Amino acid sequence: MIIAGAIATPRLKLVPLTVDLVDALIAGDAAELKHATGAEFPVPFALPPLFDRDALAEIREHLDRGAHGYESYMLVLKEDPEPVGIAGLSPTGETGASMLGYSIYKDHQGDGYATEAAVALIRQAFDNGARMVRATIPNDSEASIRVAEKAGMAKAATAHDEDAGEVLVFETTSG
Repeated sequence: MIIAGAIATPRLKLVPLTVDLVDALIAGDAAELKHATGAEFPVPFALPPLFDRDALAEIREHLDRGAHGYESYMLVLKEDPEPVGIAGLSPTGETGASMLGYSIYKDHQGDGYATEAAVALIRQAFDNGARMVRATIPNDSEASIRVAEKAGMAKAATAHDEDAGEVLVFETTSG
């Protein structure tokens, strides 16, 4: 199955979220999700950790408005197609900067899929003109810290996040 706008990595297909796909995710419609991505979704369907219907509603709003700089993807295994998570980029408010985010289903954590997706999305951001990609990570999220480091990001600062409290800020720059 060829999907317009999908990004391929060695083990993953990053399927762009569309309004219809987000609606299917919100509804937990495994049949529609399979039709859109080619992946087998479990029934009952659950979202990846730290990812909820409010986050999906926000993504849908950006898609509806055609907001520039927002790219979200369902991460699907190429072989034995099944979903492993969601990842994406969003604007930071700074010119030339993008924010990276990712969430991997528990059954697939520790398999390197977040790193593989992060590397692909950082490359995508730079190819689209970003000069910097940033990720904010809770202090106690050792796995996410390792993902950021393996994807070529370095700790640049700490910040306060409204939801997570104090977070570490990781960044990488083009060139």
